[in-house]
Amino acid sequence: MSDAAKTPPPGRALWEITTKCDLRCDHCLVDAGAAREDELTTDEALDVVDQLAELGVRAVSLTGGEPLLREDWPLLARRVREHGMILRFSANGHHLDDDALAVLVELGCERFAVSVDGLEATHDRVRHGPRGVRGVSSFQRVVAALERLRPTPILSNAITAVGRHNLGELPAIHELLKGLGVAEWMVQLAHRTGRLRSPKEGEGSAAPLDPAQLPELEAFLVGAARDPLLQPFVHNSIGYMGRSEPVLRSSGRRGPARFWTGCRCGVASVGIAPDGGVKGCANQIGAPFVVGHVRTERLRAIWEDRARWHWLHPAPEAMGPGCRGCALARICQAGCTALSFGATGHLFDNPYCLRRLCKAGAPEEP
Repeated sequence: MSDAAKTPPPGRALWEITTKCDLRCDHCLVDAGAAREDELTTDEALDVVDQLAELGVRAVSLTGGEPLLREDWPLLARRVREHGMILRFSANGHHLDDDALAVLVELGCERFAVSVDGLEATHDRVRHGPRGVRGVSSFQRVVAALERLRPTPILSNAITAVGRHNLGELPAIHELLKGLGVAEWMVQLAHRTGRLRSPKEGEGSAAPLDPAQLPELEAFLVGAARDPLLQPFVHNSIGYMGRSEPVLRSSGRRGPARFWTGCRCGVASVGIAPDGGVKGCANQIGAPFVVGHVRTERLRAIWEDRARWHWLHPAPEAMGPGCRGCALARICQAGCTALSFGATGHLFDNPYCLRRLCKAGAPEEP
C-alpha cells in the first residue's frame, strides 16, 4: 500500500468562501471588506464541495469574511448536505434574518457560530460595523442572532478572540453566553495575522495580549473549566505543556484528559481560501501556509502529498531560539504554527507558551 493510500482524510474543512464583509474588525485574520476579484465562481465552489466529499471530509464550516454575503451560499450549503457532510457556519451574526435561518434549519445545519469580542462598548469598538437605521449596534445584532438560534435545532456557538481589550471582560462574557443558551464557547488568542500583522497596527483596540498576561487568562480558563453549564473550548493558540495543560486541552471537550501533541492543521483539518488556495486551517493565512490550489490540482492530490505540509513533525534543529533545546519540543512542536509565525516570523518559535513562561519566571515579548 502506498503512503498516499495510508493518509486518512481530514475530519473537517474550514472554508472562507468570501472576503466580503460589512464590518472592519481590528483583529480580522483575512483583512475582510470587499470581495476578492479572484474568488471561486459558483461552479468552481460546487466542485470544491464535491472534492471535499470525495476526500472523505465529515464536516464543512463555511466562513469568510461574512459567508451570508456571498449570494450563492445556499447552493454551496445544500451541496454540502447532499453529500451527507455536516454543515456549520461561522459568521458575524448581522445577516441571520428569518429567511437565512429558515434555509439553515431546512438544510439541517448543525451549528452556527458568531464572534463575541467583549461587552457592548468593547465589541462595537473592535468591530467598526454599521449601526443601521435604528441605531442597533453590532453587539445587539449578535445577541439577537443567538436568541434567534435558541429555539431552533441549530447549536449556537460563540467565538472570542482574546486581546488586551477584553481580557478583563471574560467572566462577564461567560455569564452572558450562559444566559443566552450558547452550546459552545471557543476562546482563542487574537494574534498578528491580517489587520494585526504589524506591531504598530496591533497597538489599537484589539491588540494581542502580552505574554505576561497569559497567566491571567490561564487562571480564568482553569476556573471556568469547572462550570457545569458552559466550559470554554480552549483553542489551540492557548496552552502548551504548562501545569494546567490537561485542563486547558480538555475543557469543553468530551473524553479523557488531553495534552498538546503538535499542530493538527493539515492532519485533522484542511482549509480553503476564497481563491481556492489550500492550507491547514482558517488561522493560517497566505505564505508560507498555502500548499496548493484547487484551480490547478485536485484536492486529493494536494492532501495526499504529505511533503507539502511542511510544518508537521519538524526536526529538532528546525526549532527557533526560544523553543530549541526544550525537552518537550519534539512532542509540542512549538504550539500553533500560525500564532508562532505571526509573533516571531518563525513557524517554530512560540513566545505564547505557558511552560516557557513558567520556566523563565518572566514574560518574553513577541
